[in-house]
Amino acid sequence: MKKLFLNMISIISFAPFITQVTQADVTNNLRKLKDYSWFNAYLQNEIYRNLIIHNVRVRNVIGEFNEKRFNHGSYQKKMDKKLNTVLLNEEIRTNV
Repeated sequence: MKKLFLNMISIISFAPFITQVTQADVTNNLRKLKDYSWFNAYLQNEIYRNLIIHNVRVRNVIGEFNEKRFNHGSYQKKMDKKLNTVLLNEEIRTNV
């Protein structure tokens, strides 16, 4: 019993925090992202625009962005790279 309890504690302590992305998170981040030219370039591409609007995985990535760090240049590069990766993967996945 003691060993089971210790195993449970170790599993819980090393498990990553699980956060749920809400529709409000996605909507709020989308509004703020529209202020940046790199994001507007994605919206001008019809395929990417449809993925941003309808694809659950892409919207989940957008909702995970930390809105407090949007103004940092390095974080914008990170968001651009992450969004580009998921858009390319989802484009390939939906066309196959």
